[in-house]
Amino acid sequence: MVIPEVGESFLADLVDISAGGAGVEVPSVLEVGAKVSLLVDAEAVPDPADEGGLPSLPGRVTSVKRLTGSTRGRTHRIGIAFFPLPDPIENRILGFIAAGTGSHAATPPPHALATTPRGRVVLAHIAMLHIDSDRLVEALEMAELGLRYEPHNRTLRALVYRIHALRAVEAGAQEMARNEIAKALQLEPDDRHLLALAARIDPAATRPLGGGRRLLSKLFGKH
Repeated sequence: MVIPEVGESFLADLVDISAGGAGVEVPSVLEVGAKVSLLVDAEAVPDPADEGGLPSLPGRVTSVKRLTGSTRGRTHRIGIAFFPLPDPIENRILGFIAAGTGSHAATPPPHALATTPRGRVVLAHIAMLHIDSDRLVEALEMAELGLRYEPHNRTLRALVYRIHALRAVEAGAQEMARNEIAKALQLEPDDRHLLALAARIDPAATRPLGGGRRLLSKLFGKH
């Protein structure tokens, strides 16, 4: 959906998207320079579980092109340049693009992402997208790739342990799963995904008000 600063909102077709802007096909013309917000359908840019959809993305129309032969009532294609986005939102868009998921994905090389701190944030996001789609092998590849360039990255290391725990659960190896999730919680004791997985692996270790550190002590108390 395109939401102009002035005038009525209308539905549009997303053609492409990047962290800097988007191309959309619209049923009515907008002037170059007009301020708009773009509300992207969750199916077009999927998010990790529990993240929620993207917020509206504010920007400015930078190009307008008339369409011919459209069968959906779209008369123009407009280019929108986003205003600077918060890092978490930009990372989510970059992660979606790099993971090759959704309807409008391109795939930059993961090795290039691994060489920069910002790129490794994106790799972690890609790994989480893969986890949410049960692609654990691909998730592990992304997390381990980032670790090659930053071995002490706690987020990526905890992701590796999380993936190991998930694979152990799949294999019915509960003790291995318990060990791996305990190591992950040592690094990220309050991560909600890790806490949920720990509760799934060992429900008896949870306490209503205990939080991550108490759960961690219960898990280690098993050894």
